[in-house]
Amino acid sequence: HGVRMSFVGRALVIAAIASLPAQGAPAEAPTAAVLPLMAPDLLEPQKRAITERIRALAAENGVVLQPAADTLKGIEQAKKAGAGCSLESLACQAQMGVLVGATLVIVARVASDLAGDRLELRLLDALRGTTIREVARLLPKEADLRERVVDGVILSLLAPQKTGSLDLEAGEGALLLDGVALDAAAARARIEGLAPGPHD
Repeated sequence: HGVRMSFVGRALVIAAIASLPAQGAPAEAPTAAVLPLMAPDLLEPQKRAITERIRALAAENGVVLQPAADTLKGIEQAKKAGAGCSLESLACQAQMGVLVGATLVIVARVASDLAGDRLELRLLDALRGTTIREVARLLPKEADLRERVVDGVILSLLAPQKTGSLDLEAGEGALLLDGVALDAAAARARIEGLAPGPHD
């Protein structure tokens, strides 16, 4: 038997704490750079879909993103100037953020193995080189379920107040949430980071 649930995310409230610039000019929102998606096992259209969804949800939630062309141009200029580091490392990700003129850095990676594709997102403070938030979830194979899970992961990173949770109490048998099997420990657990809308 299938169970279908729906919830509406709580209202989003963003409080920005920043020192005002001189002469009382309004403070600008921090700019975030989205680094190129690291996903060697995905096709370009699949990579593009995830990157476009990150940008769309960021715009909907008031996160100011640097244009993709500016970020890529900045990375190329940094490499030409001798910044030869691996984007896999946190230090390099923060360094690239500074070099392209961003305060925040959004790093996306899809790791593929026998369990499937796992979307991992990280939000970095580029100036301090520290992680603000990290989120990861296994993605289902079905396209419509996959979109739902991708949205939940992105919202958990950029606007966690807009996500919901689900308390699960399961007995015998397999338990799947949006097409992804949960382990036995999750059979009695609280699942966080669900995008608003229906879930299977």
